[in-house]
Amino acid sequence: MNFAIGVYGYTFTRPFSVGGVEFLPLFGNFSEAKNKGRDARALNLTGVLLVAMESRHELNSRRRTLADLEAVLSFSEQQRVVLANMAQVHTNEDVVAVLSGATDHELKQTISDKLHAGELITGGLARPSGGACLQYDAFSPCMRPVFSQLAMERLADQQFNEATGFRSAFYRNVEIVKLGNVPIDVSYSLLFTGLELLANKCPQIRNSWTLARKLETFLNEHGLEVTADETQRIAACRNALFHDGKYVGKYKNDAGARVEVSITELKRPGTLFTDALLKVAGYSDPHINWKRWLDRRPFFARTKSTEQTTALNPS
Repeated sequence: MNFAIGVYGYTFTRPFSVGGVEFLPLFGNFSEAKNKGRDARALNLTGVLLVAMESRHELNSRRRTLADLEAVLSFSEQQRVVLANMAQVHTNEDVVAVLSGATDHELKQTISDKLHAGELITGGLARPSGGACLQYDAFSPCMRPVFSQLAMERLADQQFNEATGFRSAFYRNVEIVKLGNVPIDVSYSLLFTGLELLANKCPQIRNSWTLARKLETFLNEHGLEVTADETQRIAACRNALFHDGKYVGKYKNDAGARVEVSITELKRPGTLFTDALLKVAGYSDPHINWKRWLDRRPFFARTKSTEQTTALNPS
């Protein structure tokens, strides 16, 4: 029998499947899907996940897989996505039509159109985000489905995770996304340890090296083109935070002068961390601008007429 699970806060307009599990969007219009999916103040129902199970009890044996799937969606969106509320689907029942329609139905009683977590008295955003790291399907139909399938395979591969540290680092990234507005020392602790974990697993790394050199070697080995100065800045901020609980570190620049650098002055290390995870997973797409942590242009599109690459930022 089939069960439907609500997908909340994920922007998509086309059906796709991951590991035999089918995703069905509620909105075919991109503007509407994006308004619902990228809402920073609420988790809106944007689609359903159809999964074949013998019974509700089988769900317990699949919780880890569903948790990984939820994490993959959150990573792609770089904004919290939730899989919640499950209902049995009757044979030949059109779930999307039922949930999109105006008529009352028992499915709507279980799979609500929004998850309510209470109003934030501080006025803060429930789902802050710097922007999605993978292109919407309205612009690149295959980017997210291909990554989702790959990421699920990587997360389930124990040997791969032991060799690369991918799973532990990946969940650090997702936790940063889920935590939202938290003190810098919380989010940056996850970010720094995630980058360091990945770097330490790189075969070219030597234990005796400084953290800056490890990061430089690791990131350049994966095509992210960083300079020694940039990784020294990251390492200086990491050491200041971890050893002294401070947001400002010191390092020697290329001229040999000892200079200060603040965490807030780093060039989008969160994006660098996200892209490092994509690279470690073995994901590659010509539309991704791998220098976006520097120039803030996340994607490229190839025009049909000129075949020239131009920057595209739909967010």
